[in-house]
Amino acid sequence: MPDKFKIYLPYIKVNDLSTSGFVPNNIRTRPVAMLCPYGRRVIALIGANGVGRRTLKKMLIEYRPYEFAGVVPITSRAPKQGEQHGREYFFERKEDVLQLIRDRQMIEWGEYNDQLYGTTAESVRQVIRSGRVCVLDCSPKAISSLYNSEFMPFIVVVASPELDELIQLNKEQTNNLENLKNICEQSCKFVNENEWAKQADLLLINRNRDISLRRLLDALESLKSESQWIPLEWLQTNFQAPPQQTTKITKRK
Repeated sequence: MPDKFKIYLPYIKVNDLSTSGFVPNNIRTRPVAMLCPYGRRVIALIGANGVGRRTLKKMLIEYRPYEFAGVVPITSRAPKQGEQHGREYFFERKEDVLQLIRDRQMIEWGEYNDQLYGTTAESVRQVIRSGRVCVLDCSPKAISSLYNSEFMPFIVVVASPELDELIQLNKEQTNNLENLKNICEQSCKFVNENEWAKQADLLLINRNRDISLRRLLDALESLKSESQWIPLEWLQTNFQAPPQQTTKITKRK
């Protein structure tokens, strides 16, 4: 595309839901294109520890299991009693997991007690092929592997409110004030200093789990009804819409 047709946008607040089309902060330094209403393939929840990312992910999947799904992680450790391959984890040889890492087929991975744990790119693809949106509670480093035309992530930063408000929301934990202070400090640092946090599509201050879930659902619905700016590179590298799956929807009790 000729330079004269490349559009560079000014900064727009990532938590401004009144904006027509979600415009990440990083768009101001990237060539962009306007995409017709279209839902994303991956929702990436990032943030400091203790802010409620895992709870929000669980609520989202339970609320609409026909639309959202998580992935089963992979590990090199042996299964424990009662665990099944493909349910809690995919249990693989350490050499095989290391090969996946070398082949860049891991979205993220880490080591604990000399065993490897992580999320494979193929597990994300399987969710997308099923016709659902893959919901990940991941580290910011994983975004580097997701931020492309194949996965087209919607990046959500989950953050804690200020300390006074956090204390009021956790009155039963007043004996653990230091823990609440640490959550608040780490969350503030994450939002202000992490590069991917600065480029997020949505910022959720998690004061109330139900309200946070509703705000996230509203933002995702807006993607399906409003045009949006996306990196031009997402359209230039074999853009394909994910397969659609007809799913019976039952009323939630």
